[in-house]
Amino acid sequence: MKKTGFHAMATLVLLTSLFAVLTSFRGYPAGQQEPVWEDLAGNIGPYKVFMHINCTADPGEKCGYYYYKDRPASKFTLVMVSNENALAGSQMTVKELSPQGRHTGTFKGYFSTRGINFSGTFTNTRTKKQFKFELLEAE
Repeated sequence: MKKTGFHAMATLVLLTSLFAVLTSFRGYPAGQQEPVWEDLAGNIGPYKVFMHINCTADPGEKCGYYYYKDRPASKFTLVMVSNENALAGSQMTVKELSPQGRHTGTFKGYFSTRGINFSGTFTNTRTKKQFKFELLEAE
């Protein structure tokens, strides 16, 4: 009887431990960070926008989207160009792709985790026109 009780307890402990390990594993390779998604709202020049962005994406990865608040159906895809320690607050460059997949603009600025914000200069790829942008944590 004692062996059966011991084995049952050992099995329960083993299964509980296995469950804990499996539910905590998120599938990210060693050295890769879990995505940190932020919802931001603010302005690109005079235009009001909403942005959903993963500030920990690797260069070349799609890292979110944004849209002009007066045209929410036309979402622009965001692709990370560089993010030098973005979680600690650093320089970040993100390119904009039109709904048709063309590179139409570039955000270059500073992402801060203190009072979550992303601000800098947006450059229109075709016209080379630049706008200041400031995006704050959306409420």
